[in-house]
Amino acid sequence: ADWATLEALSLLGIQYQKTEGRELINHHYYLGVALYEQGRVKEAAVNFEHAVEATPLNADIWGALGEACLTSWDVSRAITAYSRAASLSSFSTYYSAKLAKAKSWVCSWQGYEAENDRIAREVEEAVAKDDVAKLGNLKLADLSEELTQMLGKEATVKLLSGGGRDRGADEAPDLPPVPGLYRIGFMSSDWRVHPVSTLVRSLIEAAAEKYEVTVFSVSSNDGVGKGVDDGWWLRNITAMVSPSNFVDLHGLTPSNAASVIRSRSISVLIDLNGQTLGSGLPIMAFRPSPIQVTYLGLPQTTSLPYVDYLISDASVTPPDIPNKFTEALAFTSHPSYIVNDYKNLQGHTRWRHPLRPPLEGAGGEVVLGVLSNMQKMNPRTLDAVTNIMRRLGPGSKVVFFKYSGHEQGRPLLEAELAARGVRPDRVLWADLDPWISHTWAKSGLDFALDTPLKNGHTTGLDAAWALIPSVTFAGESMGSRAGQAWGEAVEGWKSYEDVGYALGSSGLLRLSLRASLL
Repeated sequence: ADWATLEALSLLGIQYQKTEGRELINHHYYLGVALYEQGRVKEAAVNFEHAVEATPLNADIWGALGEACLTSWDVSRAITAYSRAASLSSFSTYYSAKLAKAKSWVCSWQGYEAENDRIAREVEEAVAKDDVAKLGNLKLADLSEELTQMLGKEATVKLLSGGGRDRGADEAPDLPPVPGLYRIGFMSSDWRVHPVSTLVRSLIEAAAEKYEVTVFSVSSNDGVGKGVDDGWWLRNITAMVSPSNFVDLHGLTPSNAASVIRSRSISVLIDLNGQTLGSGLPIMAFRPSPIQVTYLGLPQTTSLPYVDYLISDASVTPPDIPNKFTEALAFTSHPSYIVNDYKNLQGHTRWRHPLRPPLEGAGGEVVLGVLSNMQKMNPRTLDAVTNIMRRLGPGSKVVFFKYSGHEQGRPLLEAELAARGVRPDRVLWADLDPWISHTWAKSGLDFALDTPLKNGHTTGLDAAWALIPSVTFAGESMGSRAGQAWGEAVEGWKSYEDVGYALGSSGLLRLSLRASLL
């Protein structure tokens, strides 16, 4: 009936096994699943460890251990578990893709291109043979944008034709007329100190003035990433809706959660996760709302036939790429699809002493910053960063930020930089300041480089509100064009490096651009 029931039954099974001294079912595995689905991922990982001890040759149990470890930022253990799963699986592509993703989180790039090419070939072969069932429930975030689009167009609809409403983007339902009472639902796992909740705060407030708004939470109150101020943050973000319209769905199975949403007669249900960890998208498979939309969480197609619309803008998804989406594209009337509430949440920082003093260890040299986390880095991006630093001279320095998991990736990233000629004393690591002043804390940078693999959303806005000139890259996918929602993008690596060098070498240019951001 729900995950709590599965937890209770699994605990009874474990106790029975201890009493009888024999094991018929791997109850630790099922307990791990129940705990994971309730957001208790560290407890889940412990039980998956017990499960692989009992059944060491089961690829799926090793894979579950990898997923729990990755979710809780124990990336090293995740890599070990996914490696084991890939070696045991009869079709290793599924776990190889997850392994490649885990490695990328800590800049473990040995064999990067060859491994990604191999995974791409095997996925293409599976699709060509109409054998996508082998890919299991591979999350699209584990694949490249190109493979995501291919699976969405050619495979996923077939795979999921039995669940939800099976239709393509050109068959999406008409949006309802504006007049009348409509009930809008926002669904997310990130109603806490998280980029998405900081962006949509004013959107929810504006929507609540015209419609009946319900906020659905699919995360645990004690899940990963929860901090001491999250209770206040949750209240602050959702204060514009009545307490009865904040609905906690965590711990429910997707079908039961869908029933709860359906009982509220939601006209339009908006997912704010996309295909990311903790997403509530599986709930949409049960069609709890007549119109289902994805927005903001991940800038790419969900590739799911029951998601009708994806909200974007004409710059990020120009007319020549809509066929890469299974959803119909709904364009915002504003040039940028990335809504934000920075004026209310960060506006006070702009009127402090104009700039933060230079970061510790920066000296008086040019300091460039990479505001995104390591998940958005790849070898080509690091090549561009170091090429710019080489042109600026030995006094230039680069700043990275201490996001979750940085301890595991830092040695590898520093080794990659050293191999490209950047000495350790030219690499700085900055703490993440409290959200209330983090934009001011970044204003000591001279300029910022956006990550072309996947552009920044909040990090791009951070740079603008910190008055930092920044360079973003216009690629071919939505994820690599999102920077155009907050700035003018360059095209091509040469332009990216040339503009970065121009910003680093001209203090007058930086001052004029800072002035334009005021």
